[in-house]
Parts: sequence; C-alpha cells; structure tokens
Amino acid sequence: MGRTDHSAVYFSHSMWVFGGSDDESNKLKDLWEYKVQAEEWRQIQPREGKEENWPKVRGQLTSRNGAATLLC
Repeated sequence: MGRTDHSAVYFSHSMWVFGGSDDESNKLKDLWEYKVQAEEWRQIQPREGKEENWPKVRGQLTSRNGAATLLC
C-alpha cells in the first residue's frame, strides 16, 4: 500500500508517520512509528477511552521536529 500527503517527523531514533491518503485517495488517520535501528514498523493506537483526542482524518499536513509535534 502506498501513501501520499502524509506528515512525517524524525525524533528519538524513530520516524513517525501520520495521516495522508492511500492508493485509492482514501484519507487516513493512522499513526506509525518506524524504528530505524531495528528496521521495524509498528502502528500506534489511541489509548482506550481517549479516541476523541485522536486527530481527525487529514492530508497534506505540516510537521515540526523542534518538539516532535505533528501539526494537524
């Protein structure tokens, strides 16, 4: 599966990827961490009961690494 229009930031030896669009132009709101040294991906889930705090579906985001903030 490909991904476009996502936001990515490198922080603490990991690349964090949020949102964007898939190959069929569906908007995504998933968050992934790629651990560079281990060469492994893991999907991050919202905490139980905190789903309402999860960002909405977005594409073409801006990210800032000063505080590892994804601006949605």
